[in-house]
Amino acid sequence: MKTKNKVVTNFLTNRAGIVEIFIIAFAIALSVSLTANYLFLIEGLNKIFLLVLGLTLFFSSMIYLIFIKFKTMRFEKKISGFFIYNKVENELIPVYGYNYGENIARIIKSTITEKPAYYHAWNTSKLSDSSPIIIGEKTSDASNAAQKLIIESTQFFLIDALSTHLSKYFNEYDKDKFIKEYGRNDILQVLSKNRIMELFTTPIENRESFVNNEYNKKNYIDIIKVSDDGSKELVRRTLPSGEQFVKFDLILPVKSSIQAIDSNTIMIKTAKLSMVIKVKFSGMNTYIPPLFVSQYLKQKSNDVKAYQVDVNINVKINYKGFFSLKGWEYFEWVDSFLDYIEEKMSRKTFFESIDWSSLQAQIIVFRTNLRRKSKDTLKTDKEGIISDDKEL
Repeated sequence: MKTKNKVVTNFLTNRAGIVEIFIIAFAIALSVSLTANYLFLIEGLNKIFLLVLGLTLFFSSMIYLIFIKFKTMRFEKKISGFFIYNKVENELIPVYGYNYGENIARIIKSTITEKPAYYHAWNTSKLSDSSPIIIGEKTSDASNAAQKLIIESTQFFLIDALSTHLSKYFNEYDKDKFIKEYGRNDILQVLSKNRIMELFTTPIENRESFVNNEYNKKNYIDIIKVSDDGSKELVRRTLPSGEQFVKFDLILPVKSSIQAIDSNTIMIKTAKLSMVIKVKFSGMNTYIPPLFVSQYLKQKSNDVKAYQVDVNINVKINYKGFFSLKGWEYFEWVDSFLDYIEEKMSRKTFFESIDWSSLQAQIIVFRTNLRRKSKDTLKTDKEGIISDDKEL
């Protein structure tokens, strides 16, 4: 499958170009030097000085060339998503067909259903009561408990999506000595920073909601992984009341680590590159077309607010990766993951996928035609002025 975000691919292409240029430049420099020595040898000229001067010019040019070319060693991707909040009901509204919009609503509902403390925090520190704090030209990070729950939910959504993507990517690498499955015990430091991730990945035998629902098994929604040897493993369970269990695993190249830099940022570090995922949410509203709210979501415009959530993903290829020639197939998941998460979270991608501009035009045309057909039923005063007594 073709990818739009070619971080690793572009790096390898540019590095191959640098090697070719280096060889060609060295050959040209050597030939010019030999020719010049033969044609223009000057008695008494310091040969060491010429050698040092030539090498300095040569390597200075190469370093400049590498600096220009290897901007691809660093890559930044910004993805802007949104969610819909009903301020009357104090709940998130699922946006069907929009992966992030559906999941963020489900995650928040599951969290506050299972944990009374989080329910209390959500209801006493409402999103509609919060406002972004502006410092200079920058907006501060989350300022209340509800905003923090949104950030932690978004982090969980991203890591869960990464887990799913990596499982698919490395599906054919079974029992490969160069990859490793990292589990819950490998991210204890991350769990200490993210309460929702800690909650959802806690084994079901340690969660009261699941233990008390043991009698209601027939209504569970389970996702089970079946191995080649026939063994089964529960990877996800959802209760009728909404609580979720998710088995955490990230399949990554060996010698990788996952750590939380701060409450908003998670870093995945591997032998050749690192990926930093930062969630930014400060309570800023975003514009959503009124027709989308009324016709697609079936909500009243005055009852809902749309909020923007930004995700910055920074990928940096380290110097070991710079000089490494083999094993890049274990790291090219970065390219496809960026495409994958953009498809699931990007506001722009979502509206393009449902062809909203065309749908909106069709709705407007339909309403216009409906009004024209309804003119005969509208009252007309003496001057012939039409008065619309009812909403169409």
